[in-house]
Amino acid sequence: MVPLTSKQKAALEALLTSKSHAEAARKAGIGRATLWRYLNNPDFKKAYREARRQLAVERLERLRQTARQMELILVGVAYDETAPATARVGAAREILAQFNEAEKTLELMDIQERLEALEGGNDDEAAKIKYFAEAFQSGETEGESGEP
Repeated sequence: MVPLTSKQKAALEALLTSKSHAEAARKAGIGRATLWRYLNNPDFKKAYREARRQLAVERLERLRQTARQMELILVGVAYDETAPATARVGAAREILAQFNEAEKTLELMDIQERLEALEGGNDDEAAKIKYFAEAFQSGETEGESGEP
């Protein structure tokens, strides 16, 4: 992987903290067309994906630490008939929803990485998938032919 330029690093940071590509381009001091070229550059794309993944992992860890406490609040509220729990339940549900969203984000990012590896010519992975797809289509069962 080729190291990112200072402009690419600024664009990467801006992408991670902006609400839109236009805002990210402004923050990085580049044009939207330049940002688009960066986003289509394999090295930049990989760095951006890794940075987004790291943010998702950090978020998931923070949420994982509080999720158990929120579960306990929900259980406590469920058994405490005297507690005015509307706000607490709403907050607990929101945190749990964010926890689930973060997990889904990581799953989707893993799928995206595998897809890009296949599209990008990861020959070993592509060969295995092709082999199993052809074996499935021809009706071969496990053990009838050797794995690639």
